[in-house]
Amino acid sequence: MTVRVRSLLRRPSGFVPPPPPPPAAYMTFISQPTNTIVGHFFDPPVAIAISDGQDDSVTISGYVGSCTVNPITITTVAGTGVFIALRADGTGQGCRLRVHNNTRPQIEDIISDAFNIVSPGIPIPDILATNIADSTNSISVTVTLDSTGADLLVALLVRSSANYPGAPPITGGWIADSENNAWQNATAWADDNVNTANRIMYAMPVNTNSAHEVSWVAGTVTYPAIAVMALRSNGSGFDLVGFGTNITGVTNTITLAQPIIVASMNAVIVSGYTSSGLSNPDVFNSSLPNQLKLGSTGNAWGIGFAWRENAQAVEQPAWFRGGTGTQSMTAAVFAPRP
Repeated sequence: MTVRVRSLLRRPSGFVPPPPPPPAAYMTFISQPTNTIVGHFFDPPVAIAISDGQDDSVTISGYVGSCTVNPITITTVAGTGVFIALRADGTGQGCRLRVHNNTRPQIEDIISDAFNIVSPGIPIPDILATNIADSTNSISVTVTLDSTGADLLVALLVRSSANYPGAPPITGGWIADSENNAWQNATAWADDNVNTANRIMYAMPVNTNSAHEVSWVAGTVTYPAIAVMALRSNGSGFDLVGFGTNITGVTNTITLAQPIIVASMNAVIVSGYTSSGLSNPDVFNSSLPNQLKLGSTGNAWGIGFAWRENAQAVEQPAWFRGGTGTQSMTAAVFAPRP
């Protein structure tokens, strides 16, 4: 006799497994706080976004630093919150803000970048003019710019490494200034010991001219280049308050060896860069937003010059280039005097 047993395990027809849970929501800054004058609103306003686009209650408040910022609570719209009424209420340096989600406290708080709140008595400097040039004769180079109204000139000088075949010692060379300004060193030479070197120099107080010429006479077999910036403090001049250098072997990135702590308000940071080696050194991207750059030619090394107004509390600029090669970089911070 044969006995048939029907299976007791059944699978519903058309069964579809449930979808995975959505990713956890998170917040991000879409507009970070910047240095602000005490008593003023942040401009542009600080703004955040919630990843899943929900309308949540969020509070922004001071997190670290000596600044005073009164907490503000708003409700996001389609996941975006703009703290228009956020005001800088007390001076301080190295401040950061915290944003907390009141509706869904399980969402992780976010912390802002550092910023300063400054006294109205600290002037805000202006960058009046910049220019850049490379050599046509492998020995010297001249740049022309309108320096009218400036009380500081900053120059980035580029030349061959002292170890480059036929190059003169690193101590050679000089600046020739059509207005007879006295120049001094902001940094030492950053010499990669193979191909290139650069340094930052500055002059103040400044004799000015609408067609101001600054020449870098570097010497035979130096392939020089130069970038010059004219600044106005809107106060009583500038102080050099920080500087640094770095060099690397064959690579495509370089970062300032040590961060610069910027204790002064409304300071300007400038950074210089040069590279050579396995590919054309004309692709430069710095962590500072404003840039001048020139690629290498038969008579000059490639040069990169970058800067930021309202330097942050801690600055450690970095450079990247397409391809690889030995690299050198410099940076200096200038603060306006009241």
